[in-house]
Amino acid sequence: MTRRHPIRLDGIEKSYPTEGGSLRVLDGISLDIRDGEFLSIVGPSGCGKSTLLNIIADWIAPDAGTVEITPSRSDVQIGVVFQEPTLLDWRTVRQNLAFALRGLGVPEAAHDRETRAALELVGLSESANQYPPTLSGGMRQRVNFARAFCVGPDVLLMDEPFSSLDELTARALRERVVDIWDDERFTAVLVTHDIAEAAYFSDRVVVLSDTPTVIEKTVDIEGDQPREPQSEETLEHERRILEALGVPT
Repeated sequence: MTRRHPIRLDGIEKSYPTEGGSLRVLDGISLDIRDGEFLSIVGPSGCGKSTLLNIIADWIAPDAGTVEITPSRSDVQIGVVFQEPTLLDWRTVRQNLAFALRGLGVPEAAHDRETRAALELVGLSESANQYPPTLSGGMRQRVNFARAFCVGPDVLLMDEPFSSLDELTARALRERVVDIWDDERFTAVLVTHDIAEAAYFSDRVVVLSDTPTVIEKTVDIEGDQPREPQSEETLEHERRILEALGVPT
């Protein structure tokens, strides 16, 4: 597969108004995200990880700096998965996915094929005609991923997508996501507070400081995917990330 969607962040700054003035959150973030890599972003709570992800998604405008996606943002399909499922309860699972496709201008004739393929990827083929309130939390989050996958993402942005799940469900879904990424090699950016998760998924881990936030360190993770979550190699990657965060191990 030809990789062609690197992302470049150059001098990203963002502040939010406060009662006494303003709070500088992001303080000149510059980062090159490589084509087809799995990049995780970690850092202290409230340091601006989600803000940075939303700026990459073009949902929040930076105060200064630029985000460039090659060849151009208009030519790149971006999928987003949030911490909590954001589904329309009055539409079936299939209709939720079709709604996303319709918003992208995908012809109606292709909706059935695309939704079936996406639901098969996440193991929910038999739930296509159910409504979100009838599904477990883990199943709803799988629908969230299916909605992102059905648009054929070149870039997948994820904001703590496993944090609300029980560990067994989260582990199974992590394994499925990494298998899909390994097959498709879209560019993936994950915001997470879970260091073991970052060690499991990533080619690189960007460590952010507390506010005003800068990039403290970047940890390169070597080795092929998929990894075993509790292997000695993965645990060693986890120790290196914790060390970069200044956490004793």
